[in-house]
Amino acid sequence: MLQVLAKPTVTEQIAEMRQWFRAFQTQNPRLRDYRPYFPAVLCYLEGAWTYTSPDGSIDEPFKSERHHIDAKSWFDLQV
Repeated sequence: MLQVLAKPTVTEQIAEMRQWFRAFQTQNPRLRDYRPYFPAVLCYLEGAWTYTSPDGSIDEPFKSERHHIDAKSWFDLQV
């Protein structure tokens, strides 16, 4: 952003950048018009390969001492 780079010292650049982040966080374009620089984008996808036994039960994908799947079927996971 040219407004940040126009500041003569790093301290002033940091303060200016904080104002841009504050405007984005509060969604206040009057503080700084962040919209051209901070487009709203959200994309999230998570997936995993799993194996379901022929009887429909879920097998643990790996051994762990800290957690386990607390369901007997895929339906139980959704409920």
